[in-house]
Amino acid sequence: MKNLAVFGIDCLGLDLIDRMPESFEFILSLKNEGKLKQIKSCDPPITIPAWSVMTTGKDPGELGIYGFSKKQSWDYFDYTIPSSKDVRSPRIWDKLNENGLKSSALFVPQTYPVKKINGEMVSSILTPTGAPQAVYPEDFKIDQDFVFDIDNYRCEDKAQILEQAQLMLDQKNRIILRELQKKNDLFFSVIVGADRLNHAFYQYIAPEQNNYIEHQSYKSLFQSYYKKLDNYLKRWFELSESLGYEPIMISDHGVRPLKGVFPLNDWLIFKGYLVLKNKIQGELLEKDIDWAKTKIYAKGGYCGRLFVNKKFRQSQGIVEDISALYKDLQRDFLREEKPFELHWTQDIYKRCAGYAPDFLLYVNHLDYRCSSKVFGDVSFRADNDTGPDGANHDRYGVIATQLTDLPKNIQSFYDFILNHYQLKS
Repeated sequence: MKNLAVFGIDCLGLDLIDRMPESFEFILSLKNEGKLKQIKSCDPPITIPAWSVMTTGKDPGELGIYGFSKKQSWDYFDYTIPSSKDVRSPRIWDKLNENGLKSSALFVPQTYPVKKINGEMVSSILTPTGAPQAVYPEDFKIDQDFVFDIDNYRCEDKAQILEQAQLMLDQKNRIILRELQKKNDLFFSVIVGADRLNHAFYQYIAPEQNNYIEHQSYKSLFQSYYKKLDNYLKRWFELSESLGYEPIMISDHGVRPLKGVFPLNDWLIFKGYLVLKNKIQGELLEKDIDWAKTKIYAKGGYCGRLFVNKKFRQSQGIVEDISALYKDLQRDFLREEKPFELHWTQDIYKRCAGYAPDFLLYVNHLDYRCSSKVFGDVSFRADNDTGPDGANHDRYGVIATQLTDLPKNIQSFYDFILNHYQLKS
């Protein structure tokens, strides 16, 4: 009976694989053998909460995790960074621990600070520099210069981004090869550097982008990173199979070219949903907003998160009927030239724990991200407002596995995936 080895690659989808087939020899071999399928991510399709959804079987609403920022109260701009403490549902390794089974959980997002498990854990992105709770047990060996994340991957210094990405990938490869030898019941690792490179370099491989840049050197370096990752993945599959594992490759979401930015708060201002005390440009602050007249305020990102200024919930709330407001928003977005997709979170989640956005907004099938800033007009922007960025997230990631002879004690992981990550027919 086989154990399970999960090799996660953040932000990998068919769009990327099809654009650079020469970099994905092994992954394409899995596709040609019928082992690679598309799989739908959660809403929103973002690294955090996506890996927590995958490893708990709970949707973002049940978890109360909606992105890289976490609202701490119904105060208007009360945000913090989510951590492992916010994942209150047991993850798959916690379930295994209850049965005395061992796990290796390596580089999985939202695991800082690490928790005691029956096995080993290394945290991932959002780990502070020099953090004392980044590995379990405390004597788990990682490189002294271990790279948990790439510093400022939205910048013009592409050489530095590539250098860090290569170092991070090589460091993780050495740990993966070492830890697979322990033959734990579950092995789970995630390569997040792929996501960072996609954001930094997609404009060099997607000619249809508004900010496409022809730069053969950057394109070649980007392709070489994925060729190395593909070779590593082949080695991980072969080694894990030789050690008695059933290997799975999976991504949390896909990737697509980022064509620009939609000024969401400007649009809300133009439509009268958001009212400012005075004209401003730049970051929108709580003091800038006339709350006595404002129905909605929004936080940007790869999707828009809209919060209703609800009566009796917010300190200066005025909206009594959210359903009527939702209909008004749908009507106004339908009148726009580009397609807008608005979701009421109570309709897409089993429940809305914590301080959930009332609505999620996707712009032009995720071709555009939403900005929190105020620009003074409602024009779409070609340049990203938070720094150079060539990619947005796509709803569909990939999964590759034969899924044969999974042991009963860990087959629930596949059930976790299919609970919120649906195979595309």
